[in-house]
Amino acid sequence: MSAGRPAAVPVDASTPGAAARVRSHLQPQPIQRITSGTHLQSDPPLRLPVAVTSWHKKRTARITLVGDVRDKIVLLLDDMIDHPSSFLTAAEHLMVHCQARAVYIVAAHGLFSGSSLGEVEICPYVQNVIVTNTFPIPDELTSASSKLIQIDIAPVLAEAIRRNHNGESISYLFDRNPL
Repeated sequence: MSAGRPAAVPVDASTPGAAARVRSHLQPQPIQRITSGTHLQSDPPLRLPVAVTSWHKKRTARITLVGDVRDKIVLLLDDMIDHPSSFLTAAEHLMVHCQARAVYIVAAHGLFSGSSLGEVEICPYVQNVIVTNTFPIPDELTSASSKLIQIDIAPVLAEAIRRNHNGESISYLFDRNPL
């Protein structure tokens, strides 16, 4: 990784093309990828120009951050978001104590139990929460949230089914992000 320019790093691969969709919601600024630490090695890569740091979720109030996020946009990545308390605690820590420029939550599945989406909505430390539409979120919740961004994965699933039916490579979807 060259000084001043982060390398392309794998990003949560909930869908092919997700990196481009996430990038479209961010202004061109330094981005810091933060993973909960459990998915970093296992996720298939999608690429964004980011530097890597890590945070470890524990069921305590302690947050361990490895890396520098000062004046960077931070992506908090995980496979799903149900109760957002650990995300919100991390976002507050990153903004208040680490001087991050902005914090986005990115998850493949947005379950949002109870009032959890409302908690994200009123949190001043989170810019947006970006999820796929793999789990239905009631219309009254989506319409009431200015921070929720849902990415439609139907075209990716359709292309994967078409490729499988025709005996074509499905890994092409991850290698080239055509959608």
